[in-house]
Amino acid sequence: MSLLLWGLCLRIVVGYHAIWLINSAHHVWGYRNYETTDDSRNLWWADLLADGGGWHNNHHAWPREARYGHRWWELDLTWQRIRVLQWFGLASAVAQKSPLVRTREATVAD
Repeated sequence: MSLLLWGLCLRIVVGYHAIWLINSAHHVWGYRNYETTDDSRNLWWADLLADGGGWHNNHHAWPREARYGHRWWELDLTWQRIRVLQWFGLASAVAQKSPLVRTREATVAD
C-alpha cells in the first residue's frame, strides 16, 4: 500500500501540479519570444519543473513544432529525447519550422 501511495499517487499529483503551473504562471510571468494573440510567456524555472514545458510562448507561437527551446539558453530536455529517438530511427518526420530555429541552422550551415 505504501508503494502504491508514494510510487503512483504522489507522482501523479506532482505531475499534474507542474502542468497546471504551466497553464497559470506562464500567462502572468516571464518573457516573450513571439507576439501571439494570448498572454503566453516563457519561464526558465518552471521549465525545470515541467520537463520542457516552460517555453510556453514558443509553444503558442509554433504549436506543432517538436522543439520548444528556440533560443540557445532555452534548455529543452524533451527535444533531446526526441533527437535520441530520431538517432535510433524510432522517430521520423519531426516538425521543426520556427524562424529562430531555421535562422540558426542556416547560420551554422554557412
